[in-house]
Amino acid sequence: MDIDVEDAAKQNQMGLLPLAKSSPSHINGSAHWSSPPFNLKYRTPFQASADANTVEMDIERQHFAENAVMYQFTLDQVGGDFKELTELFRNLK
Repeated sequence: MDIDVEDAAKQNQMGLLPLAKSSPSHINGSAHWSSPPFNLKYRTPFQASADANTVEMDIERQHFAENAVMYQFTLDQVGGDFKELTELFRNLK
């Protein structure tokens, strides 16, 4: 099963995800729920396995590669922004 992180984050911004309080300075909330407050996404396997395992390694590798590319892209973008700011600050001196 998968979790749509963007959908869960949006629900959290609306205050739908419960919070557990472990310190008096924390925000009040409750961590007791019978089902997750966000949608779980279940995949239907393309090919059934003999041991009833529904994880398909090719699909998982594809998702991993996609996440790795997006992560590297984000790092490159942030690194470029910091490089521009560093050059700006050097030129101000």
